[in-house]
Amino acid sequence: MEKKLQHFNDEMRRAHRHSLLLAFTTAASPKEFFGFDHLAVAAIHYHHRDLGNGMWFRLRDGRVVCEMAQSADQDMRMYDRGFGHAAG
Repeated sequence: MEKKLQHFNDEMRRAHRHSLLLAFTTAASPKEFFGFDHLAVAAIHYHHRDLGNGMWFRLRDGRVVCEMAQSADQDMRMYDRGFGHAAG
């Protein structure tokens, strides 16, 4: 579990840093940028059926947020299985 949470934290930090470099945000932290912290993440998807490769954070409450901190489609069928989903 701890390794999975560390992965979520690392990916959020990477996306936040990238957005800072592109001047997309001035948020001081990933939590400020996304509006949630890595503990709220249930899984990360790396492929969307219509949009291709990218990164989408699926939250424990069902919301999905892309790497640019924008709301995204919640339909599970639109995404790859994702990192963090339990087997089964």
